[in-house]
Amino acid sequence: MYREYFSAVFTSSVSLNIWSTKASSTIVFIGTYSGDEPTDSKGIYAFELDEINSALIPLGLSVVTTNPSYILIHPSHKYIYSVNEQDDGSVTAFKIDSTQPGRLTLINQQSSRGSGPCYLSTNTMGEYLFVANYNNGTVAVLPIDINNGNIKQFTGFDQQIGSSIDPIRQTSAHAHCILLDKREQYALSADLGSDEIYHYRFFSTNGSLLRTSITKVSRLG
Repeated sequence: MYREYFSAVFTSSVSLNIWSTKASSTIVFIGTYSGDEPTDSKGIYAFELDEINSALIPLGLSVVTTNPSYILIHPSHKYIYSVNEQDDGSVTAFKIDSTQPGRLTLINQQSSRGSGPCYLSTNTMGEYLFVANYNNGTVAVLPIDINNGNIKQFTGFDQQIGSSIDPIRQTSAHAHCILLDKREQYALSADLGSDEIYHYRFFSTNGSLLRTSITKVSRLG
């Protein structure tokens, strides 16, 4: 069965990933905030996309998990990864059930090596998961077993430092994303807290990161 996958992120408090099969229907997975704030949300939800009427038809709760505010489909299209945005941050792997639309099955969970994970990315082959932790400004690399989607313990890590001009949200580092360049030899991480871009050398042989330089953005705040 041929499948296409698309992903995007809302600028509000949910994360969206779209799972499409030409033989049947398009399934939309939406991550939410489900933990600390008063909310009825319990985790990741699924909807069927009605392309004729431009509507989303609720399929219900896909899986229970805490604060999956950013979700990502694996390049193999078999798995979904989510952050668990909380003080003791973690990342969780789920298997996409191809026989029951909208259903996700837990694979495993690992520490994100920081607080408040907010962003995920992978390399092209899906062998490594990159995570940015907003609250305390750390980034980490966690290997993925591409045979079963399992997340392994971290192999790369860096603690970002610094501050900027906003007295409320820029008193310390806040890693906001991390992703690879096209050749997958370098990783870039934007730090909202310090208004800087961190440059890393990424070693695919062992999954490690080496910080090489930092670029200060020209427009602060």
